[in-house]
Amino acid sequence: MPTARPLLDPVPAELCSTVNSRFRLRCAGAERPEVVERLGLSGLKSLTVEARVASVSGSAVRLEAVVRARLIRTCVVTLEDFEEAIVLPLETTFDERAGHSVPVEEPADPESDLPEPLGAEGLELGELAIQHLSLALDPYPRHPDAPPPGQADWLEGSTESEFASQLARLKDPSDRA
Repeated sequence: MPTARPLLDPVPAELCSTVNSRFRLRCAGAERPEVVERLGLSGLKSLTVEARVASVSGSAVRLEAVVRARLIRTCVVTLEDFEEAIVLPLETTFDERAGHSVPVEEPADPESDLPEPLGAEGLELGELAIQHLSLALDPYPRHPDAPPPGQADWLEGSTESEFASQLARLKDPSDRA
């Protein structure tokens, strides 16, 4: 595997046009604050992308990658920070002709996606990895030791809420005299 490149630097298009290129992207110190803010994290221990880009036809390239992240999230129940590890496969096709008026051949498999546009500046693999990672994140992260949803008795000294007691009185037919 080649030396790790900065995560947010595009991989030059000429490197992607070779028969079989491998890349390793790593989120470095200067990029971390931006990634943490964009993903709404408490912290970021590591974020790497190991990718293989292969030419599949004239102007199209196929990306197969694995995104590995160790994130610091804040539990929505306990408000405690905890570490979450994510391994996310990523596959897509890029084509220089996609997004232009030149028609792109439909994929042979109707279930597959249409190719993404491949710009002259190259592949923004880091950006793509961040977008896919953001879609994989649970919007309501829970610490592994947090109580299951619906259990309010985990709070010490908790009592029945005013709302719950009012609701119970409304449901009890004997109170309607």
